[in-house]
Amino acid sequence: MGLRAKTRKNTVCFMGENSFALCEEQRRWKERFREKYDDHNFLVLDGAELTVRTLLDEVGVAPFLAERRLVFIRGIPCFSREEMETILVHSHPDVILVFVAGAPDRRLGGVKVLLQQATIRQFPLLRGVKLMEWMRSIPAAAGLTIEEDALHSLIECIGEDQEVLYHELK
Repeated sequence: MGLRAKTRKNTVCFMGENSFALCEEQRRWKERFREKYDDHNFLVLDGAELTVRTLLDEVGVAPFLAERRLVFIRGIPCFSREEMETILVHSHPDVILVFVAGAPDRRLGGVKVLLQQATIRQFPLLRGVKLMEWMRSIPAAAGLTIEEDALHSLIECIGEDQEVLYHELK
């Protein structure tokens, strides 16, 4: 079974060290999916515990009473190159398969195949100017502004942990 040259639009990989942004993006996807398709075809699986057979049973079949099915896999399973190819080739076209992995081991064959064929969404840590822009966006979403000195003071006191900063800014 050979690799396809093109990216599979129904297979996505969320990657990066920014756990806050990873969680927020998962939450957004889940909310949009539930608004459109309801809860019946949404599933979260633990990649560390998956076997090829179990994953194929979940993603190889058509969604039940809906147009689409969304499956989040926390962590990339330790599959061989051939096993990952089998998963990707036999996933039903109406199943959206999302792998969530902070920093996957790129040496593994299955991870290499996934990264070649999936749509990759990167979530790097925010620092400097990008962190300040993000911090300004929190009060701005509520129609408020915040002074630069207050932003700098928050970072001095709290650090750059987006989760904590988000709650303080809210």
